[in-house]
Amino acid sequence: PPVRRRGCGRGWGHPGPPPAISVASGGARVASAVALGYRGAVAGVIAASAGLPPNFDPALAKQFVYFGTAGTEDFNFPEMQRTKRKLDEVGVTNRLAIFPGPHDWPPADLCSEAIAWMEVHAMKAGTRAKDEEMIEARLNLQRKTAHDFEASQKSYEAYLQYEDMVTEFKGLRDTTQFVNAAARLVATKEVKAAIKSEKTEEDDQARLLEKLRTLIARLQDAAIYPETIAELKDDLINLTKQAETSKSVADQRVAQRVLQSLLVQVYEEAFAMKQRKDYASIPAKVELAAVIRPKDPNVFYSLAVAYARIGNKSRALAALTMAIERGFTDLARIEQNEDFAILRNEADYKKAVASLKKP
Repeated sequence: PPVRRRGCGRGWGHPGPPPAISVASGGARVASAVALGYRGAVAGVIAASAGLPPNFDPALAKQFVYFGTAGTEDFNFPEMQRTKRKLDEVGVTNRLAIFPGPHDWPPADLCSEAIAWMEVHAMKAGTRAKDEEMIEARLNLQRKTAHDFEASQKSYEAYLQYEDMVTEFKGLRDTTQFVNAAARLVATKEVKAAIKSEKTEEDDQARLLEKLRTLIARLQDAAIYPETIAELKDDLINLTKQAETSKSVADQRVAQRVLQSLLVQVYEEAFAMKQRKDYASIPAKVELAAVIRPKDPNVFYSLAVAYARIGNKSRALAALTMAIERGFTDLARIEQNEDFAILRNEADYKKAVASLKKP
């Protein structure tokens, strides 16, 4: 939901300063589109895990400030990095905050940080009174964070922290020391290597996604389906191993992002098939999801539903059993699902349901 910022003692509605909008993923693109389309109506956008909508000139974003977030394993991580680079190039005030995790809402403390960042920029814009105590407290905290990064030899994190401090406090405090610190660090081997590694991860993710999406598209050709599905499954199994066991953190992240991205694609395609009532095509899509997430009970529950909907009792029961074996425990959801009506009298169904009724 929108986060409306109270400023200068005014109320939540009009008249008053324009609000900031906070939303996630696809909603982030909508929020950015609203801010771009209704010039002057929005003071800032807090965008979780998705950048600007396509075909918009980033320079138009100069009318508001932009706070983006992304998880380290988020499949949209490269997009958020590219968005930041584009906004930097055209001089848009922005910040990208990264947290450990997948494509998800940022943690609560980072959400609070985004709001505080918006408040500081409201002070700079003159839409709320300056709070010197708040400014000084944020400055001291961030200075300590940067120093702690350097003391821990996390040069890249320290460099990013100094860059953020320049953006936030320019016009409120003398930022020369932060500019100099960032310039010093960006010239080091460690930071140069980190920047290069980040770009390499982006390129690797794009290359892998292109290959796998090409294979998925080729599944439509019945003449080459057997070899295509075999190659696709081998690649997905290898990626799963890479995500779980690779000694390279970068390789793990790339594999996790690619698998996440494909999972979203598969479910979106399955949802579109459901909207068209093309139920017969859905199981094949969810089977791919099961290869991507072989330990996820919810995927196998979805697979059971897909097979039950087209009357394939044996495969529906097998998938439901696997869902329960992998930890699916929502008995009410199973019993209330009308797609499972054809399974109610089957011995394997009764056995699976009984296992969930045990203390």
